Amino acid sequence: MKSSLRFKINLILAISIIVILTIGILANTMLSGDYYISGKKRSMVETYNDIDEAYINRTKIMEGFAANSASDSWAMGQTTADLEHIAERFDTELKSSFDRISENRNMRILILEDSGMKTIDPVTGQLQSTYNIAFYSAPSINQSQTQEEIVREFGMRSNASGENIESTDSYNIFTVEGSSDEMSYLYLQGRLSNGNLLYVRSSLQSIEESVQIANRFYILITLAVSALMMVVMYFISKSFTAPILELSDLAENMAEQKFDIMYTGNRTDEIGKMGQSMNYLSKSLERSMSELKSANVKLQADLDKKVKAEERRKVFISNVSHELKTPIALIQGYAEGLSENITEDQESREFYCSVIIDEANKMNEMVKKLLDLNRLEAGDSQVTMEHFNVTELVKNILNNSSILFMQKGAKLLFDQKEPVYAWGDTELVTEVFTNYMSNALNHVEGEMRIEVYIDDNGDTVRTSVFNTGEQIPEEELDNIWEKFYKVDKARTREYGGNGVGLSIVKAAMENMGQECGVFNRDDGVEFWFELEAGRVKETEDEGQEI
Repeated sequence: MKSSLRFKINLILAISIIVILTIGILANTMLSGDYYISGKKRSMVETYNDIDEAYINRTKIMEGFAANSASDSWAMGQTTADLEHIAERFDTELKSSFDRISENRNMRILILEDSGMKTIDPVTGQLQSTYNIAFYSAPSINQSQTQEEIVREFGMRSNASGENIESTDSYNIFTVEGSSDEMSYLYLQGRLSNGNLLYVRSSLQSIEESVQIANRFYILITLAVSALMMVVMYFISKSFTAPILELSDLAENMAEQKFDIMYTGNRTDEIGKMGQSMNYLSKSLERSMSELKSANVKLQADLDKKVKAEERRKVFISNVSHELKTPIALIQGYAEGLSENITEDQESREFYCSVIIDEANKMNEMVKKLLDLNRLEAGDSQVTMEHFNVTELVKNILNNSSILFMQKGAKLLFDQKEPVYAWGDTELVTEVFTNYMSNALNHVEGEMRIEVYIDDNGDTVRTSVFNTGEQIPEEELDNIWEKFYKVDKARTREYGGNGVGLSIVKAAMENMGQECGVFNRDDGVEFWFELEAGRVKETEDEGQEI
């Protein structure tokens, strides 16, 4: 499990998430404070500029009213009280806008205006201006507090320490860190264009809490997204590993010489190309295995050929001489009878001629079979191992021989419909099955039933031909494969047999390196042969060999 690709992908994803989460928390903890102060500083500068611009616009408007009053006869009649009323209205609007700025930007704003009075500083002895509160953004001013107390509360503390952040000709920005039981603030202290003093204050106490809240929120969001990503990554990794495992199974089947399983995916990426390459490799290996099996069969045959050649030659000559002796004697006797005009009866003469023709045909058929047998035993026949459908081959032979079953009055039982594939030389397999079928037709008796079976046993495919009739004596079962051996010589000659057919079967199966045999059943005899099995391979549209 730990070595699987899916496990490694998920492990890498989990480690990546942990690293990203850790970096995010550290960055938020170490940098968010400075970023927060920087944002507050920009907001304070914007507040200073907005308030200064508001006062400048107020001054311009009031100067415009004053200029209009000096030039307009109707305005000249306006009293000073009326102008003060207009000024108060503008001041009220300014304070409302300052309140909105303070509320929206979460800042406290204090504006002091010069009272026009001078006092002597008792410490320095210098004249100093006195100021009145023009605007204070507290929700409400405690009436019991004096102006000095409000300024003192808003301003620097004697026991505070701080750091200067930014200084210009118009304002200074600095921090004030109170004692352990006091708040810490960011201050802007500046002088407006109209001479008023502006103080802007924002609490820094919430930065650490904001960082902690942000970290918790970041962790929760990251974990939730990570869980979702893990689920998504599981299916993504599965979509990649599933075809890889399919290719792995395909490779294992190829190693076990099972070439019927093909890659069926329709991917167009690298995995799909690999699958197509595996299919091509499987077909190439199948062709190579076919060639190799053919070469191995031929090699084995060559090794045995030299050892058995001399013995076969001697046995062949002896058996041929024995088999040809009877038909030659018959042909010679009837030919002499015809030449000496032993009988002048036309019917007898035709009988003599038919015997001569029949015996000549038997000799001709025997010679052909002997030549085929000799070719097989000598190894002169090229054995070509193919992956073919046994069911289809047997069905074709039976269909072509249906008239023989009708003439014999035999009933054929063959129920195999599914394709069964095997390795073998199709020409030799055809000759083997044809001999079995002919043998069954020649010996069928009783119920006149012939049965054909094809059994896929996993490693081998067994094809059997059974016919009802007399059994073969058990002591004769091993001898029937020998050339010219006949269990019932009279009956064999009756249907024109010469004892070579089963020898051809034995030789053909030996050429293919496979087994054949025979055994008695209660109501007849069953012959069989086996081939190396191969699974059925079908296309999507029709059951044909790939």
